[in-house]
Amino acid sequence: MYNESIKQMFIKSKKDNNTFIDTILLSCFEKTSIFEEMFQKDVSEFGMKEIIDMYKILNMDSFDVLAVFNSNLFQYTQFCLERGLIYSNRNVYQEITSDILIQCLNKSLINRQIISREDILSYVARLKNYRDKFIMLSLFEFGTGKKNYEDISHAKIKDIDKEKKKIKLYSGRIVNISPELISIAEGSVEQEYYRSDMLETLLIDDGTIIKKKNNCININDDFGSGRSIYLTIKKSLDDWGISEYINSNKIVISGEIHYVKSEAKRLGLSPNEYLKKFKYKVSNQFGKKIVMKTFLLKYSDYL
Repeated sequence: MYNESIKQMFIKSKKDNNTFIDTILLSCFEKTSIFEEMFQKDVSEFGMKEIIDMYKILNMDSFDVLAVFNSNLFQYTQFCLERGLIYSNRNVYQEITSDILIQCLNKSLINRQIISREDILSYVARLKNYRDKFIMLSLFEFGTGKKNYEDISHAKIKDIDKEKKKIKLYSGRIVNISPELISIAEGSVEQEYYRSDMLETLLIDDGTIIKKKNNCININDDFGSGRSIYLTIKKSLDDWGISEYINSNKIVISGEIHYVKSEAKRLGLSPNEYLKKFKYKVSNQFGKKIVMKTFLLKYSDYL
């Protein structure tokens, strides 16, 4: 690692404001050290081509992660500039645009991470239990809730309006749901036992759609319920053979893309036009802030 003492000074200057920043920055510098050896210079002195080559070789699949990585290197380079440590007197990282970052991502892997509605329905059909089916399709249709998957864990059959195909969630959101999800919710409420490969476990009817397993620790606790849902998602992805490149967040993103694409088509609008007029609807449907420019930059190829 080049200029290790300078990097430690930089980390110390940041640590006063962020308890975890030292771990983040150390990881960043560990990743760049191999490129410092390759280019025979400190990462703060990399030129545009060297930075782009490094980002492409790092093979990241998340725009947000790469943007944070670039921001950390920008701040470190600025730290060096202010101390007269850079011969060129230039911070190239500030010239790295969002478009450049997008071009550095592993598009092949991203393509595998974006799944269609047909894909998710096919995967869900392979699950044995309606409880699990509801969890996985809910991710795609309305997201997770603010924490501990609470919009899924607290969802109730009485809050579904079958005629309007809507459900009122724990967070207060009223969202669209499909006939398939309504049917699965009804099946989950009726199911009395959870079936696994070796045994059947009694499900406790607590008024929620997914019920709770009687062997679940702290079944009345939001954290415990959230942990149970997390484990269900993990096992489902493992069973489907896609856990290596897809997680719950990727399923939610795929749902957002499908929602924007299908609603834009229904209204005869382009995805760009739809987001200009109805961005707030997407934010409500998935319980998260949607920044139109960033969303289109990241996912326009899939809309």
